[in-house]
Amino acid sequence: MSDKSRVVVIFGAAIALAGGGLYYFFKVHQPKEDRANAQREIEAWEQRLGAVHICLFGATPASAKPGEALAVRELAPDVWDRGSCTKLVGKISRGVAEDTGILKVEHAWMTVDRAASRVANAFASHVPPEDDSVDRRGASSPLPAALDELEAARADLRTAAGMEPFVGTSTTALPAAQVLPITDGPDRVAALTAWLIPSAGGTLAFGSVKGKGEVQITLVPGAAPKVSKLPPGSLRAVPQLAWGAAGLREEVAIGPIDNAGAFGAMTSLPVQMGARVLVDVGTVTNGFVAYAASNHLVIARSTGAAFVPDPPLEVGRLAFAIDPAGRGLVAWSSPTQGGPLRGLIATDGAVPKVVELGTGFAEQACMTAAKGWLASSEQLVAFDASGATPHLLPGHELIGCSAEAALLHRYGTTHYGVCTDTCRSADLTAMRSTNIATIAGGKVHAIRTRGAVLGVWTEGEAPRFFATAKPVTPTLVQGNATGIDVLGETDDGAVLVRVPR
Repeated sequence: MSDKSRVVVIFGAAIALAGGGLYYFFKVHQPKEDRANAQREIEAWEQRLGAVHICLFGATPASAKPGEALAVRELAPDVWDRGSCTKLVGKISRGVAEDTGILKVEHAWMTVDRAASRVANAFASHVPPEDDSVDRRGASSPLPAALDELEAARADLRTAAGMEPFVGTSTTALPAAQVLPITDGPDRVAALTAWLIPSAGGTLAFGSVKGKGEVQITLVPGAAPKVSKLPPGSLRAVPQLAWGAAGLREEVAIGPIDNAGAFGAMTSLPVQMGARVLVDVGTVTNGFVAYAASNHLVIARSTGAAFVPDPPLEVGRLAFAIDPAGRGLVAWSSPTQGGPLRGLIATDGAVPKVVELGTGFAEQACMTAAKGWLASSEQLVAFDASGATPHLLPGHELIGCSAEAALLHRYGTTHYGVCTDTCRSADLTAMRSTNIATIAGGKVHAIRTRGAVLGVWTEGEAPRFFATAKPVTPTLVQGNATGIDVLGETDDGAVLVRVPR
């Protein structure tokens, strides 16, 4: 090889080496360095985001989903400090930073900044959990959705920078509750209009179907809700539901009611100034109806023929309860202060035993399997055909009965009273006050909701939390050996939320 050729080869080799070095630097080393720098910036930002999460969710979030974790934290009485969290939320945007040189990462940062801005704005307008004022109650907060959006943006950012998915303290979401829309055939019950506190066999609620009138909802723990169309102003009888009574302007109408919600042949009992049906039980040929007309209580019974009213009773305040299994309770106070308090329990057209209950005002009522229970002023009266037993429970409201016990709640606290032959106290912890509670399996179970999360607090057990997909406003709760049923409303209608016990 000539010297000239040798020079060409050497020069060519040098060029090749230089080209390879440039290729390695620009195509391998520099991108790797850029990616490492981008990852370090993301990790630093995630430390700031982590501080926000600890402030909002606590050191151990209840769910991997930020919206759920926030709701669970806000259901506890020791909620986060708003002032401290505000300062931290203000630091979760990217801030001033050099361009990473990675187009995908820069685009992902733009998405993160938009999501961070939404979190800051949502936090500023977030309704605090302790605000139970009427105008704020049930208000929907944009913060959970904004936090979920930021978490999705964080996931995209990590992917763009070649990082593994983030693994937080909690790796799973909350278990889903069974949410049953309440419908009348194909029609959704749009809203609840009234309800009774539960008795041993369940309870009744009332709602409306848009453009199609009122319905009666029979709720038995563990069973599917049963929805029945109603004639105007009426109440279907239990346990059959095939007949009922309606309080109208000039009469009380009693008779069969078909599936379309229309009366068949009716008995008409005249009234003046209208009437309200309180209770109807039994059958149309062996039944009991109690209704309020002006300041009078009227009882009408049928025993193989048409309903006939007894002489009206002048009364003060009235309380009543209905057990879907086929019992009705009516209690009334005297029209004069300090007068007698009386009550009865009926199952059919037989003459019911009127029981003396002492003195006071008739307030709430429900029935266990064996007795009727009436809240009156500062006491709770248990009674059956053999007589009445008072229990002194000042500051409590009667919120329902199960088969075995009556349940009361002390206003503004997490203290409950459980009454059978005697009364005991039950105090639940790590929750805010609620009168949405029931007794099942001998234990008190209380319900609160926040966002799309439902919490269950049970005596002697850790609280449990369930996802409901949509926010639910609870109305009442019942339980049995296997589960807890919560009647409530979402933004698109009435629902029954069922969770295991």
